[in-house]
Amino acid sequence: MAQTSVSEKVDFLFKNVPAVTGDPASPAAAVAWIAEQDGPTYSSGHLRNVRSGHRSGAPSFELLSWLARYFAIPIEFFSDNDVELAIRTDIARLQTEAVALRSELATKVFSMTPEQLAELRAHLDDH
Repeated sequence: MAQTSVSEKVDFLFKNVPAVTGDPASPAAAVAWIAEQDGPTYSSGHLRNVRSGHRSGAPSFELLSWLARYFAIPIEFFSDNDVELAIRTDIARLQTEAVALRSELATKVFSMTPEQLAELRAHLDDH
């Protein structure tokens, strides 16, 4: 695997990994979560610049540490090619499994009767 820049790694995480909260990741959500954890104050613009590479200099170790926590990944993702590759491989596998599961569920839902669909909706609403 070719060496990737820190900004490419940060961008990959925002595009492919939900936040530790389970919510979709975004720079605004990340800075809010860091603040909720009593972390340092960052702006969402700063994170967007780190993500896009439009920031001079490398992001601080402290920021990368907070992003690792936000994405529930080891900090070594940013510095160790083997760790990065392992995480990217796991994410690709999970995405493939999710696509297959959605397809399987869609097939089952399309074959349900209106009564079965109503029962499924009621069950989902209860949970």
